[in-house]
Amino acid sequence: MASEDWGRLASYVIARRVELGYRDRIRFAASSGVTARTLGKLETGRRVGAVTLAEAELALGWEPDSARRVLAGGEPVIREPVQLVPEIPDMTPDERAAVLSYLAVRRASERQSA
Repeated sequence: MASEDWGRLASYVIARRVELGYRDRIRFAASSGVTARTLGKLETGRRVGAVTLAEAELALGWEPDSARRVLAGGEPVIREPVQLVPEIPDMTPDERAAVLSYLAVRRASERQSA
């Protein structure tokens, strides 16, 4: 089994975040629902769990398992359009998670209808 290249994934995550218009990791974290700490781990090449990878894929607009493809030397599959949760100052982390969950279910439903 090939080794996983977490540094390579870090580069892809940073590049995609910037491509989405977020030069600042903190702002992206606030808009995506992925915590700044988790995003920091990914962007510095540290290993994270499967759930975290799935959350990051959603936030980055990647298809499921794209992070694993990058870790193995492949390319992520971009899903369009990317829908980030807008910055709402009074939104709690639980409310943001609920919105992200709703968006994920809606996207899955739209894909099945297409």
